[in-house]
Amino acid sequence: MPTGTYPGLLDIANLTMPDGSLATAKQIVESLNQTSELWQEAAVFEGNDGAGHKSITRTGLPTNTWRKLYGGVPESKARTAMVRDASGMLENYATIDVKHAQLSGGSASWRFTQEAAFREALNQDVAEAFMYGDTDVNPERFHGIVPRFNTTASGDNAQNIIKAGGVGADNASIVLTVWGPMTTHFFYPKGSSGGLQVKDLGEQTVYDANGDPFQAYRTHYKWDIGLAMPDWRYTSRAANIDVSDLVKTGATGCDIIDTMAQMIELLPVDFRAMGSPVFYAPKVIRSFLRRQIGNKSNVWLSQGEVGGKTVTKFDEIPVRRLDRMRVSESLVP
Repeated sequence: MPTGTYPGLLDIANLTMPDGSLATAKQIVESLNQTSELWQEAAVFEGNDGAGHKSITRTGLPTNTWRKLYGGVPESKARTAMVRDASGMLENYATIDVKHAQLSGGSASWRFTQEAAFREALNQDVAEAFMYGDTDVNPERFHGIVPRFNTTASGDNAQNIIKAGGVGADNASIVLTVWGPMTTHFFYPKGSSGGLQVKDLGEQTVYDANGDPFQAYRTHYKWDIGLAMPDWRYTSRAANIDVSDLVKTGATGCDIIDTMAQMIELLPVDFRAMGSPVFYAPKVIRSFLRRQIGNKSNVWLSQGEVGGKTVTKFDEIPVRRLDRMRVSESLVP
């Protein structure tokens, strides 16, 4: 079950029946939750522009005037920009040999279990695109967080990037974002059934690698999804974290903990009121943080419950593990 303030993937499944079966929709999303921590807080909304989503991003504040008696006040307005994010279409086909199904009883629940790998593949690809999707390189995907925060040389959002000092080839990142309608959220195409669809195609004639036919049950999985960031100020990235140095100096962890405290301070002061803040980190960094919880001098890290599950927290913000986050990232210049 999503633990954030706003609707998540399971909430969407509870309202939509992409294959005509509410139970199946819920089972699929629940299986995705089991294999990825991304969906515990992630907010999901319907897009507002066909297969995309338009957001009005504030680029500047209005100008105030210290007025004197009998002096006028020049009119001013906030500066904004319209940003359109596109969704991507991720699909695969699960194929189960009819004979294999018959030998195993052929029930729908058995097929659902056998197709777990196909759902996991979808889940992992969405998680990777969430972090690294770059529409300049792969226009068929959606634009992720790292390409939006990839340089401190230009752009207003450069101020929300911390360079952690790594110089080698084994660098990783920690990302902090606030899930909400005005901050960061996933979206699905306008008018679609939640974006995630599954269709049982029944028994079909398929072909092996040699071109020889055989009978198989096929299921079509389809996920139309995009990422919108109406206000970049509610996201920060700590980049260039040298993983090998982190492991070697794991006895204290002063640098990484101090960096995460800085990441929080980069967000607007009202960030907790705007949605659900979450840290995302690769396995090696989350493991490091969990090992630091027992340090008596540590006041930032804790272990608590979120949605009935034990979660590592930093300043009461969940630290989620994403296995597709790399430990071989390019250095942020």
